[in-house]
Amino acid sequence: RGFRQNELGPVAYVMANDPVALPLAGGGDSLFTLQVRPGDQPLRIVPVGGNTVAVGNAELRVRSPFLPTVLQYTLFADVGQVWSRGAPDASLRDNTLRVTPGLGVRFFSPIGVIRLDFGYNDFAPRAGAAYFNAPIRADGTAPLQCVSPGNTIVARRVNGVFEQEPYQSCTGSYQPRPQRGFLGPVTFFFAIGQAF
Repeated sequence: RGFRQNELGPVAYVMANDPVALPLAGGGDSLFTLQVRPGDQPLRIVPVGGNTVAVGNAELRVRSPFLPTVLQYTLFADVGQVWSRGAPDASLRDNTLRVTPGLGVRFFSPIGVIRLDFGYNDFAPRAGAAYFNAPIRADGTAPLQCVSPGNTIVARRVNGVFEQEPYQSCTGSYQPRPQRGFLGPVTFFFAIGQAF
């Protein structure tokens, strides 16, 4: 509950802004590599999934002294991780367990238990591959360009647009800076029904 939905395990990032084209050594004015601009934040976070998962939940539920038949308070700690055993990229193999504590309130209603949970997550965003959804080509396709920092995929300028050579994988070297709003590392979670 300290992580937003589908953000615990491996993720890929889709960037909003055009990447920067860096000239490749020895490539002159015709060979480049496309990289995410420093400081750019992702437009979308896409869960990649994995082949292994570990999850544990502990929750202490206490009836409210004021409205014991309607209201309940909870203290919880969730622990878990999703990863891919044997994956070629280290960002997919990260199996470090994440522990997120939190507080919650339960309202007993005619439609079921309504849960409001506030999980505390002070972990840095997970590193992952960064992509840019390139403009639509004349043939109607829109390639997904790898723009992870440090990638060496060759790109050429064709009719004013950068096109990358085909690639097998995109390195998981991009890590966005944490989004710290008014509530900082607190994640809000709403649901109907008990957690378990």
